[in-house]
Amino acid sequence: MEMFVWSKLTTKAPSLCCQIVQFDSRYATPRIAMNRPLTIVLLVAAIVIQTLFALPSAERDSNADEYKLPADLLIGAGLSAVQTEGAWDVDGKAESSVDWVLNTMKMDPNHKVAANSYNRFREDVKMAAELKLDLYKFSISWARVLPTADADAPNAAGVTFYNNLIDEIIAKGMTPMVTMYHFDHPRILEDKFKGWQDKQMADKFAEYAGFLFKTFGDRVKHWVTINEPNMYCAYFTNMYVQAGLRKREEVDQYECIHNNILAHMKARQVFKRRSYDGKLGYSTLLMYAQPATISPEDVYAANVFNELHAGSSLHPVVYGDYPQVFVANYHLKQTHLFCLS
Repeated sequence: MEMFVWSKLTTKAPSLCCQIVQFDSRYATPRIAMNRPLTIVLLVAAIVIQTLFALPSAERDSNADEYKLPADLLIGAGLSAVQTEGAWDVDGKAESSVDWVLNTMKMDPNHKVAANSYNRFREDVKMAAELKLDLYKFSISWARVLPTADADAPNAAGVTFYNNLIDEIIAKGMTPMVTMYHFDHPRILEDKFKGWQDKQMADKFAEYAGFLFKTFGDRVKHWVTINEPNMYCAYFTNMYVQAGLRKREEVDQYECIHNNILAHMKARQVFKRRSYDGKLGYSTLLMYAQPATISPEDVYAANVFNELHAGSSLHPVVYGDYPQVFVANYHLKQTHLFCLS
């Protein structure tokens, strides 16, 4: 289960995964080592700074408690459909992209049963309420609500399940927050055009997003369009190859990320154009790298890692274009930013 906070503050805290990068001239690649104590220090410092600077200057200068949490801060926990629901092929749910890979690789029974939240979600929500959480974040399985990826042909049982889950969260006094996509699109989109390797996926996602806004938007006011596209596009593109479902030359993690960004943009356009009430955001996996020394080589290596890893997803969403380091190095398409072993 993932713990997180949600507020109106714009300052972002650093990742929980901090790394040291050292440039190695023998291989012209950064060397990375974990530095968790430094991460904790940076995280605590960022939270304190975020809280202080979010307050008006007059309030900061007063004798008020400077460390009091903002009134609109929501503290909650999150989960994803593929990691918790189970019930992978019941009540009209189609095989998802993740199901396809894991079934092919015979990685049973994890995703098929998982935490059995499809049948025990009321217990999950009850425990979250007992923890005094403000916010309950979950993902909707695209393959469960739209098994054929057609918004005009929804799966009634899947829609009922999420309606019941949302109602239960609200009944227990918590705010529902929905991740619209956490890796599990209908496999049929892989069969048709190789999923996120094709720009058609962005249009299908916008169609799916519109269906979710229309179906659940009367109660859901906090949305995350896509969960960690840089993680999915690095990890699952390789999983497809390892499972023998794709050839190496058929997958490109950066093309995958690009199409995810287009999908987020199109979903946001639907949200704005139809004037839905609420907030809509985007999620990226962050692993912060810092240079091991102050040498120009180490500083550059750390910057390249950060820009390729997080900047490839966040920079276009925030600034409308890719970072220069990414553009200059895009020819290194098979740069490995993750350890998959």
